[in-house]
Amino acid sequence: MHYHEAWETYAELHEKHCIGFVEDIVARRGSPALINQEALPKEDFIGFLQKENSK
Repeated sequence: MHYHEAWETYAELHEKHCIGFVEDIVARRGSPALINQEALPKEDFIGFLQKENSK
């Protein structure tokens, strides 16, 4: 396996594990509706982070 393929495989597995982790936390906190809520677009998320960090 070429190292580019290895990184791609790792990234896909990492993403699946992170999503599963967050879904478990949200479910345990009693907010399962957050799992089905649509995510912010990338630009809105960046704006949110910039706003939060400027405080």
